[in-house]
Amino acid sequence: MNTEKTTRLLIVDDEPTTIKRIFSRIDFDSLGIGDIRTAENGQEALSVCSDWRPDILLSDIMMPRMTGIELAEELKKAYPDLRIIFLSGYMEKEFLKGAIHLQALNYIEKPLDMDELYETLRNAQDQLLASEDISLRLEKLDDEHLTTQLRLLAYELCAENYREELVTQYYSEVFAGKEAMPCVALQLKFYVPEQKEFNSLVELLPQFRKVAASLGLTACAVVKYDYIVGFLFDETGETGNDKVYFVSAFLRELRKELVLLNKKYTAGAGHVCPDFTELHESFLEAEEANRLAFFHGPGYHSYYRKNIKKFDFESCEALEAIRSLKKNGRDQTVFKLREFNTALESCEGTDPEDVKRFYSSLVLELSRLAREDGIRLFAEYPGDHDLLIVVMEQNFLIELFDFLMMGIETYCNVLSRDYYPNQTVNWIIRYIHEHYSDQDLDMTMLSNASNLSSTYISHLFKNTTGKTVRNYITEYRMKQAVRLLKDPTNQINDIATACGYRNGNYFSFRFKECYGCTPTEYIEQGEGKAEGTI
Repeated sequence: MNTEKTTRLLIVDDEPTTIKRIFSRIDFDSLGIGDIRTAENGQEALSVCSDWRPDILLSDIMMPRMTGIELAEELKKAYPDLRIIFLSGYMEKEFLKGAIHLQALNYIEKPLDMDELYETLRNAQDQLLASEDISLRLEKLDDEHLTTQLRLLAYELCAENYREELVTQYYSEVFAGKEAMPCVALQLKFYVPEQKEFNSLVELLPQFRKVAASLGLTACAVVKYDYIVGFLFDETGETGNDKVYFVSAFLRELRKELVLLNKKYTAGAGHVCPDFTELHESFLEAEEANRLAFFHGPGYHSYYRKNIKKFDFESCEALEAIRSLKKNGRDQTVFKLREFNTALESCEGTDPEDVKRFYSSLVLELSRLAREDGIRLFAEYPGDHDLLIVVMEQNFLIELFDFLMMGIETYCNVLSRDYYPNQTVNWIIRYIHEHYSDQDLDMTMLSNASNLSSTYISHLFKNTTGKTVRNYITEYRMKQAVRLLKDPTNQINDIATACGYRNGNYFSFRFKECYGCTPTEYIEQGEGKAEGTI
């Protein structure tokens, strides 16, 4: 196996002629430097290194925006083993101090002595080849044959048609002469669609092995469906050790890595086995354990437990609490639903799909209740089927609870603000609230949308609310205008358009008619200084 590594060199200089001269005079191939990138200043160099790691930095010191010393300090934070060579036409004391502090290999004066530069680069390359840093040790561990055998072992351990003879074969090839050691199975699930894709998961496998190696553990992991299955082996542990200390240590370190990568995930662990023959059973337990995360939320690490309590939906009064919402009020209803949800959290043995189905019945009942009052509660979901799909797609109990609470909050707010005994009037009010930004909103538009005559709507609305439709539309638009004026980034003309007015001047006229001041004056007076007259 060829273990030679191509050295990566970053050249930073704001003089193109200097870079051209270096390329024309230095034989990089003879030095084993094959990946070379350039930048004109420190900021550009940092951008180059955002997705590329240099082994050697060859940088001018005096550059615009950022000196070479400042650039090297930033790169050293990310890459402690970086070899640094400075170029400069100045031999100032402060620069020399910085170079010494950063352990630079050399400080070469301009005009450049190419022989000196070549020898310095060769010295840097020799140091890199002799280095025994973590990355090189990991590469040595990542032997092709070992990696293949570990992958095959992982596949067989989580295979549906588990074959003990193949597992034994692969295990003996990887861990020759080591018949028993503490080991465990893990399952990692991810909850953001793009993070569940096969290629995205495959990219995390080296991270899994790296974290294990940092703790002195051997790991193998594979992607199965839309999750990762991993197995940890503690070769330093005592035979028959059933403690989970190394599992919790691994998950703790893995969490740090996944948080940095902004991954939304959960992890489940099976029982720690005394030897590999129980690992398939541990894998099945890890799948079961990961289901428990449904009751706790993202980032949760769960361990397999037997005989977990299940929730009794038959005696649950949550559905009745929804039906009695108008009678009992928001606070009492929310209190009862919180009690129900807390009881659910302690019943981790309940099938998450059963929980979702029950929550679906609660959400659909709330939606039905709202429709009776002319309230379109979940406007973005046109039918019950769409609403059902959304509920069933939630990943955690807290998400189901929050979705239901959002619906209850919306329903109660609307009901307390604009509820009338006539369903047609409530429907008209909802329609105005949803279409107030439409410049064509008027009696004709309401008539066409409701299939009722303008005269009927006008009389019904005035008799029920005490207001004309036109005044109600204006009043609601003005309320929205006041809300938008609180944000100083909103422009007056944009607010006018958002509130259904084609002309900013006419909007200002109507606003002054309502509040006794222009929108600009309203802002200057501050919130609460002006009062509406509609």
